[in-house]
Amino acid sequence: MQNNKWLLPSIVILVILIVFAGAVVLLVRGDAGDVSTSDGLGDSSKTIFQVAQSNSKLSSLIKAVGQAELTAALSEPSVAVTVFAPTDEAFSAIQASVDELMMPENQELLISVLNYHIVDGKYRAADLRDGMLLSTLQGKELLVRVEGTNVYVDDALVSTANVAASNGIVHIIDKVLLP
Repeated sequence: MQNNKWLLPSIVILVILIVFAGAVVLLVRGDAGDVSTSDGLGDSSKTIFQVAQSNSKLSSLIKAVGQAELTAALSEPSVAVTVFAPTDEAFSAIQASVDELMMPENQELLISVLNYHIVDGKYRAADLRDGMLLSTLQGKELLVRVEGTNVYVDDALVSTANVAASNGIVHIIDKVLLP
């Protein structure tokens, strides 16, 4: 029973790490301008963790997910989540903070940060609307902004959208989101 309590947070963290490492193509919906999708970049037969693991730009996210012991959660086939995954560059921009979060004594904080990148349910870019609030697994909300053909989640630009996985959707972003 104890393993079940960490399953969803672990999946959320894994999804976030995948998004952090980011290789998702930006999709901007009809009212936001031209649409660019990553359809075909993901693999709907692979889990979010597997999709992220196969992307060299998401290695920092994969490492964080492993440190947080969330690999199993993001590999769970029965979960449907959306992960906003920061790229390796996004992690590098806050390297000192990342180093602190990766310390074993900060595992709960790392899990919280990763869960802040995960939303319950599958949200393709076309589902995201300007001003929309998304409740994260961490418990706080993310604000979606649409400016022309750009989609932002809080301050982070979605650089690649709609990376498909068997257990959700990954949107790659250019910043690590902090609760």
